Amino acid sequence: MEGVSNEACSLAGHWGLGKLIAFYDDNHISIDGDTEIAFTEDVTARFEALGWHTIWVKNGNTGYDEIRAAIREAKAVKDKPTLIKVLFFCFFFFHCSCH
Repeated sequence: MEGVSNEACSLAGHWGLGKLIAFYDDNHISIDGDTEIAFTEDVTARFEALGWHTIWVKNGNTGYDEIRAAIREAKAVKDKPTLIKVLFFCFFFFHCSCH
């Protein structure tokens, strides 16, 4: 994460901006391949340390009910911002029979 955006997230947590909901696209893809080669940070732990409520949606490709439930949960949290971390599989649509 860029330094200035991390500072903004820290401030949002400090101020308890309960109406702020952010989505984090956890797709494990970078320009050089899997993010595992250069990124081992625990994003959830970092945001919790910044004072955020965190939710993990394990299936962003077809888990629409999970996403809706996460948004409802996030809206119910009034005293801190919420990060909804969503696991997406980038090549899902190329390999499924849903299109």
